[in-house]
Amino acid sequence: MGNPYMLLMVAGCLLKKRLLTLRHLNALELSSVDLGAVCIFRFIWLTMTNSPKLQKVKIQAKSTNGSEEATVKACEENIHSSKLRLKHIREVEMHLVSGTPVELHFMKLLLATSPILEIMVVKPHPVKVSDGGLRILKELSQFQRLSPKAKITYKDPNERNLQV
Repeated sequence: MGNPYMLLMVAGCLLKKRLLTLRHLNALELSSVDLGAVCIFRFIWLTMTNSPKLQKVKIQAKSTNGSEEATVKACEENIHSSKLRLKHIREVEMHLVSGTPVELHFMKLLLATSPILEIMVVKPHPVKVSDGGLRILKELSQFQRLSPKAKITYKDPNERNLQV
């Protein structure tokens, strides 16, 4: 998210507290996303909730540079909001996941608000995850899923796939 155009969109969006409806967006791919920055999280969430045809989301995480508490709180608030649903998302990919609280809460939010989600692919960071990602997989498997079809596919750094 170091792209200056993206940062301008985030700033403009946050000043207005809303985002125009993105009627034709069906896939969203973002790299180097600092989910710990609450303004970045809010921009991504607004983009996803204001894109009625969005079916696929792919996010490559990066290490957070600050406090994650505000983002974790925002995720929890959105989980408990009954009016916000990601009605068309079928596939989510999260790459370079380290298992930070903000990453886990973000994935929990996506699972809890996506009624037709079919698959969530989680690929850990090859250096930052030391246990092969078993802790992350264990936590993900305990999260409630709104979609009865939702499967979590976990890709370890050696490319073995595990499903829960």
